[in-house]
Amino acid sequence: QVENALRESELRFRTMFEKHRAPMLLIKPDSGAIVDANASAIRFYGYDADTFLSMTIQEINQLSEAEVAMRRADAKSGEQNRFVFPHRLQSGEVRTVEVYSTPIAVEGTKLLFSIIHDITERREAEEKLRQSEERWRRLVESHREPIQISVDGVVQYINPAGADVFGAHAPEDVIGKRVTDFVRSDAVRDALQTRQEQLQRGQPTDPFELEIERLDGERRLISVYSVPIEYEGQAAAQT
Repeated sequence: QVENALRESELRFRTMFEKHRAPMLLIKPDSGAIVDANASAIRFYGYDADTFLSMTIQEINQLSEAEVAMRRADAKSGEQNRFVFPHRLQSGEVRTVEVYSTPIAVEGTKLLFSIIHDITERREAEEKLRQSEERWRRLVESHREPIQISVDGVVQYINPAGADVFGAHAPEDVIGKRVTDFVRSDAVRDALQTRQEQLQRGQPTDPFELEIERLDGERRLISVYSVPIEYEGQAAAQT
């Protein structure tokens, strides 16, 4: 019965492995030799099956052989099972892949079962977004107009010009504080709360004058208006 159960388990794994839409590999952990690959992997990498199964993973992975060997050892020991690698296809194109690799026993032999996900487009989109945010930050940092971003009334970002308005030596002195921390009038606090609720409904606010008490104790009359934005995945307000 145990042998029958083992055979049935291996058959289920073999069926899943062969028919799965994600590229999958079985790799020898010590040498990196590719022992088996499903049809999706053959299509993804672009090699014919005989050629592919005569290769090692280090011929595909564009990291150094020493680095690839270290990552295989991590997967074999179970210390780490998720990796991001540059993999070269038969065409010469290099794709960024996310690999989940787990040690398993197949017919008494210990192998690495690796599932490959192509994340090239996602990584490129993330890099474009990072560059866009960096350009925005450089523009805002150098802007002469005070600009701040808050989430639920708490300052998450403020440029140097904005920090100066609050009498701060650096933006870090203001970040984490509430705008109401600089207000002494209850009526103004209530008005700011009303505007906060308006922003949460996705509506911009009209210009509003209020008196603040700066960090250096000086009182100053300022005019503010805010628009709803998204900041790091959260609903926020730019003021």
